Amino acid sequence: MEQDILNLEQQWVSALLNGDADTLEKMYADGIVYTHTNADMDTKASYLAKIRSGDLTYQSLDRTDITIEIFGTTAIAACRWMAKSVAGGTHYQIDARYTHVYARINDEWKMVAHQSTRIPQ
Repeated sequence: MEQDILNLEQQWVSALLNGDADTLEKMYADGIVYTHTNADMDTKASYLAKIRSGDLTYQSLDRTDITIEIFGTTAIAACRWMAKSVAGGTHYQIDARYTHVYARINDEWKMVAHQSTRIPQ
């Protein structure tokens, strides 16, 4: 199961870098709670709309210190991530830690939460 989550995490990175909203739509649970590093929040629909419109793009995304924990039908992935993105025309350089929570829904792992916290410089 840990490898399944690692694979999903890599799919997430690839989808963000390629602006692949269709893959993200399959990965995200309908009620996902998506909290950005700046504390802004998105629903599944609002986040996917930003990706589809090109309003949110990622130029690079690297991760270190990846840990996966499985608790029955819940999984948590955590790591440090460094990314360059553009949102609403503003360029961002991210150095943060994120936590992803996955739940087993209808025999599939779905991301139900993303929480990112900036690392103080």
